[in-house]
Amino acid sequence: MAIDRFLRGILLLLLGIVAHGFAWTGVKRATLVESKEPSEVSPLPGRWSLVVWNVHKRTDSTFRNELNQLMDSCHPSLVLLQEAVPDSAWILRALDAVPWSFAANLLDPARHRWSGVLTAGASLARSVAVLTSDLEPIVGTPKPILATWHPRGNGGGRPDTLLVVNLHALNFKIGLDAFRRQMLQVAGILDHHQGPALVAGDFNTWSAKRLALADSVLGAAGQSRLEFGKLSPLRRTALGRPLDQIYYSRVFLEVDTTGLDVPVRFKSSDHVPLVATFGRGASGDERAGSKNTVQRESQEKTRFNSDRP
Repeated sequence: MAIDRFLRGILLLLLGIVAHGFAWTGVKRATLVESKEPSEVSPLPGRWSLVVWNVHKRTDSTFRNELNQLMDSCHPSLVLLQEAVPDSAWILRALDAVPWSFAANLLDPARHRWSGVLTAGASLARSVAVLTSDLEPIVGTPKPILATWHPRGNGGGRPDTLLVVNLHALNFKIGLDAFRRQMLQVAGILDHHQGPALVAGDFNTWSAKRLALADSVLGAAGQSRLEFGKLSPLRRTALGRPLDQIYYSRVFLEVDTTGLDVPVRFKSSDHVPLVATFGRGASGDERAGSKNTVQRESQEKTRFNSDRP
């Protein structure tokens, strides 16, 4: 068992070197790039869709065509990309000129290109970028976390704001300590928000332990993992486990299961997009009490056991 874990660790390190390449270097501090802010933010509608996709640093015409097709087919209110390489021209075309924010974690000095996580939506009102203090081994690159705030319409109650956290999780660190610290970074952002929240991206949950740890830490912050049911086998996997995840505040957001999709026809990236549709849950005066209830219920569950297989 120990030998198997060691060999798996070596394999992951080698894959990491190939995936990142030596052309990319890690940025030294959080870098936030934003499109020109709109004069007026458009609140999220009562029912809205979300796209989550690790685009694998693609910028070629095949990828651009697929992104355009994806936008046209599901008309998402929010788009969360990981390993995005932004170029204002194609972003404006593909995302229909909606506001976007980008948090860089990698730089290609030769081509003057950035890579990182990008969140786009007409409801985007504010953004904050954070980097992990831990670095991926050998290549020495941090991973990005991008928090954005999106007002929702009042829906018959008081207006409130959705917090969206777009992340790319640490992947090649041996053990769980670095991954736990990144999840705690995200939980810290969530703890300062009283209202609906959603965390999505490439979690690199290629083991049961990593998934259980994400469930435990984010669950204590009021988040529930979205299940894709029969669509789950279509998702991008490593070692037989899905890598991309969506967590959401169940008491504040209602999932429309008819709006779930894993459109495998898009093949330009090594990941498959996730599509989810949400409606309003609780709002207004129900916020604080509902969030505290979820936190208490989560904390009462069995704590994560690091020896779990």
